[in-house]
Amino acid sequence: MAGSKWRAHPVAVGICALAAVLLIAALSAGSWLLGLLGVAAGAVAMFGLRAPARRQVDPEPLELPATLHASLARMARQIRPAPDSVFATPAPEIARLEVTPEGLTTLLQQRPPAWPWALFASVLVQRRNAVQPRLRYCVSGHHPRPGEPVGRGEYARLVGQVLEEIGDLAAKLEGFMLSPGFVGAFGDVDAADRTADAEAITDNAHRLMDYHEKFLDCAERCLRTPVGTESLVFVQDAGAVALCPLAGYEEFIATMCTRVEEMRDLLPYAAGRPIALETATLSMDLPDGLIRRVGEHIENSFP
Repeated sequence: MAGSKWRAHPVAVGICALAAVLLIAALSAGSWLLGLLGVAAGAVAMFGLRAPARRQVDPEPLELPATLHASLARMARQIRPAPDSVFATPAPEIARLEVTPEGLTTLLQQRPPAWPWALFASVLVQRRNAVQPRLRYCVSGHHPRPGEPVGRGEYARLVGQVLEEIGDLAAKLEGFMLSPGFVGAFGDVDAADRTADAEAITDNAHRLMDYHEKFLDCAERCLRTPVGTESLVFVQDAGAVALCPLAGYEEFIATMCTRVEEMRDLLPYAAGRPIALETATLSMDLPDGLIRRVGEHIENSFP
């Protein structure tokens, strides 16, 4: 899917949807098996917007699906580790999610069972929590930065640039998560605790969150650019598109935290038997009709 783009300009809008699947295949008392299933191919749908007359856009922003709304709502608060389950046992100690740099240092020094996965998830959480105030602004409606409002046509051009950047980022992210360097950092699937590379896992987690921050930059450009009142619905619809990658990250990170918690609950009782866990999926999905509405907004912004 390299080269697939999410394009937008006055006459055409494209979609690039990325789904990256990351699976913990099995766990046991002595080691845990990590399987990276890879990335589902991005799907591209291109369609032209060339109607001779201006299209009528609904005066209200598109209502978002409940699942997407819930993901966006979680961006307004910090991610914190859940308390240990009543089924957890203190021996042997299993790696836990660490939300502070000091905790991460201790994890790297001690390297308890399942440390590679806990390390990866902990870096994601710490990087995500570091930008949480910016995320909260983005999911709190239109909060423009100081400055003169831009015209509707200028805002439409900005949205087109942002959508193209999101598509480029999605394609690069896909290639990164498919790369041998990403997969190989976790070591052999049957001996990850002994063969995983801590430096590589840390670097990969930071690179993954570098993409997250770039997606956040895109969302801020859509949602924090000052516009006139006639463009507010356009801002909300365009902002919803730009927030979809961040919502995908939010779900992925939350699921990774759950997997670490499940390791702590189940590994002490595995007795050498493999324990299969459900997949953790990084997906970027657009609500039905949203990209069409943004295309109509763009089209109506030009005479």
